[in-house]
Amino acid sequence: MDTSLHPRCQINSYNVPIYIGKGVLIAANCALYPHDHGLAPDHHIINQSTQTKGAIFIDDYVWLGAGVIVLGGVRIGKGAAIGAGSVVTKNVPDGAAVGVPARVIKYRGD
Repeated sequence: MDTSLHPRCQINSYNVPIYIGKGVLIAANCALYPHDHGLAPDHHIINQSTQTKGAIFIDDYVWLGAGVIVLGGVRIGKGAAIGAGSVVTKNVPDGAAVGVPARVIKYRGD
């Protein structure tokens, strides 16, 4: 299958499955979370059951850079590249490159 998973990744499939294709490269510190805690205001979060938007599908030949987080209900298309530090909350088309480019928001002393 030629899929590799680097150290310190978290793959937690409590409520729904996670599908990982062939030739996928998952860099260090990535996390695949298809679930979330309930947020009802009248109950403590710890007492609420987990919720999900659906399974995670990672197609063939995808690359996840270091520290990528993939949330539930997401499909990452064949051959897509997800840049380091990205949080994937929506589907990514086949062959797309996704990232979080650093940008200047202000200068110190302003």
